[in-house]
Amino acid sequence: MPEKLYPLWYSPLLPVLFFVSAVAVGFAMVIFESYLSSRAFNKQLERPLLMDLGRVVVFILLLYATLKLQDFARRDAWQYLFLNRTETYFFWGETLVGVILPIILLSIPKIRKNQLALFASVLMVVVGFVMNRLNIAVTGMESYAHAGYFPSWMEISITLMIVAIGFAVFRWVAKNMPIFENTEQEPITSHKPIRVRILEKEELLKDDILN
Repeated sequence: MPEKLYPLWYSPLLPVLFFVSAVAVGFAMVIFESYLSSRAFNKQLERPLLMDLGRVVVFILLLYATLKLQDFARRDAWQYLFLNRTETYFFWGETLVGVILPIILLSIPKIRKNQLALFASVLMVVVGFVMNRLNIAVTGMESYAHAGYFPSWMEISITLMIVAIGFAVFRWVAKNMPIFENTEQEPITSHKPIRVRILEKEELLKDDILN
């Protein structure tokens, strides 16, 4: 597609960039859905694990940014970054939202420790990922097609239906299968003070030993 896709997005490394960005958004989606699940099902977040995943996202985004910079240098495509074109604005939008800002925010320990800030940071990764895919499929191809493209209502409805089915299936699994730890406390069967019950158990144990 060298003659079809705008130079800001076309690259011989495009499959590699697709894969690396997909890995980054995969970890981001784990944090994203964990936060939403904890709110929807009133469960505790595994905060230490999610903080570690946030650090992993930073590493992968840095790898992605490094590959992009090396690709621009090899193709000598720097001039396209500053042209007054729609493609330039869309490219900078996806880069700022999906790469630069998440790297900065997720590198700060206080951001990773704060549930809402962590969620907002990975949400930007997800949004940037979607923007990148749309830019490659739509924005980057407009200059070649010489006509704007907008999905039909049938394409939009099918996409929304797939997303809705995914949410419905996840909700059913979360409610009917043991994927969350049981945090409910066992009911106390006796109204006696705890100290009295412990003493009674000690007496029974002594009797068993003597017998």
